[in-house]
Amino acid sequence: MKIIYIHQYYLTQEQGGAIRSYYISQASKAKGHDVHIITSHNKPFSETRIVEGTTVHYLPVGYDNSYGFVKRIIAFLTFIFKAYSTAKKIKGADLVFATSTPLTVGLIALWLRKFQKLPYVFEVRDLWPEAPIQLGYLNNPVLRFLARRLEKSIYNNASAIIALSPGMEEGIKKISNTPTVVIPNMSDCDFFIPAPSPSLPVTIAYLGALGKVNRVESLIELAAYAQTYFPGDYQFIIAGQGSESKQLQELTKPLNNIEFRGSLNKEEIKVLLAQSHVTYTSFGPQPILETNSPNKFFDSIAMGKVCVITTKGWICDLIQEHEIGFYYSANNPAAFFRKLVTLAPSMQSYDEIAKRSRALAETQFNKNVLTNQVVTLLEKSVRPQAQA
Repeated sequence: MKIIYIHQYYLTQEQGGAIRSYYISQASKAKGHDVHIITSHNKPFSETRIVEGTTVHYLPVGYDNSYGFVKRIIAFLTFIFKAYSTAKKIKGADLVFATSTPLTVGLIALWLRKFQKLPYVFEVRDLWPEAPIQLGYLNNPVLRFLARRLEKSIYNNASAIIALSPGMEEGIKKISNTPTVVIPNMSDCDFFIPAPSPSLPVTIAYLGALGKVNRVESLIELAAYAQTYFPGDYQFIIAGQGSESKQLQELTKPLNNIEFRGSLNKEEIKVLLAQSHVTYTSFGPQPILETNSPNKFFDSIAMGKVCVITTKGWICDLIQEHEIGFYYSANNPAAFFRKLVTLAPSMQSYDEIAKRSRALAETQFNKNVLTNQVVTLLEKSVRPQAQA
């Protein structure tokens, strides 16, 4: 089977970041499928390369986490037309697999279905346009109406939909009757292997984007509190980049217990997690963010870490059910440290939590199992078309 895989921000293991599409493309290749990935890069020219057995078409569509809403929309629209033009030139394709965000990627799949008669599977990584609406980025009523119409059309014309969380599935089912399955983000249990608990001080790490919705300033508040009341007992690390990077670094200048490490690839993330006792996942208070499926959580449990999250929702429920961390409302540092000491009163406690955390990764989020589920769904989605 030849698959056209559309993901505007495809990344590999060496690049780091969200590499779900890399996992899926490699699993597809391992089953003998011919995968053509259409993505973007910041270079001023198009480029096609064979990357670990898959064909990757890189299109010149610049993007940066610091982009404002208008610049992001321009990047999204530019990618649509360039990607559709590229996809039309790929001969003999059997199926299109399009993954958001942004939602506009679904337009390419829609056009390929209409004009090239190719079925498609659509993967929902964030509920658009609900996310930008709740976050205050999409306020124009006409644009909201058009975005909702586009969302419904993309869902209704798909052969199947993959949702990355139960909350996303619920949102999709309010709009469309297209068969939808939850296949969340994944723990690479072959790559991330738990290491012995590091020595003191207790190290608390944040890994991921540094945008407004991430509220990483709440971690800096914890560092400031610890420096005042528990000097020398806690160390904090922030690894990532985004629109708030400079502002966050300014906030840390008076502190000597916090370190910035920038954007890391997967190998560097593994090293950082091995040095950490606790990982911190933070988002804003908007309900839509409770449906997230954050990569950093799945890497963390593969490494057997204590997990703290500042939003409720399905990830918070998992953390509490399996007793591998706790929910923190991000406005009471004293409460945070009370909860942490209660959960892990000794170094031995961290080892006990590590076993439960790793077991969750192996039993519910194992990359090998979940990528196989995705590939099986893709194979089933192409059969009716092939038999017609």
